[in-house]
Amino acid sequence: MDFKEILSQILEKFEDAFGILLMGSDGIAIEKVVKNEYVNLDIMAAEYANYLKATDNTLKEAEAGEINEIINITDKLIILLYTLTKEYFLFMVLPAGSNFGRARFELKKAKYVLQKELV
Repeated sequence: MDFKEILSQILEKFEDAFGILLMGSDGIAIEKVVKNEYVNLDIMAAEYANYLKATDNTLKEAEAGEINEIINITDKLIILLYTLTKEYFLFMVLPAGSNFGRARFELKKAKYVLQKELV
C-alpha cells in the first residue's frame, strides 16, 4: 500500500475534511490528498514545521518530553499534526465543528501502518 492510498483511506471517512498530508520535519509534503482547496495545505504545513521546531525546543528546555500531537482549533478550522517518527508527521485539516476525536483515532491507526514504511 502506498502513502497516497493510506491518506485517501483516512480522508474517505471524513466528508468535510479539507485534506491530509504526510510531511517531513522541513514542512515539505511527501504525499498529500486534498478534497477542498479552501486551505493551502502546502503553505500551512511549511509554517507548522516552524511552529513544531519552536515547540520542540521549548519542550526540550523544560524537559517536558516529546511531541505526540498538536491540535489547534480556530473558529474556522481544526488542524491536527500527528507525530509518526522524529522526521515525519501527518497533517490534517478539517472545518470547525468536525469530529476531531475520530480524526485523532484514524491518525493513530495510520501511524502504525506508516511507521513500517518510513523506518
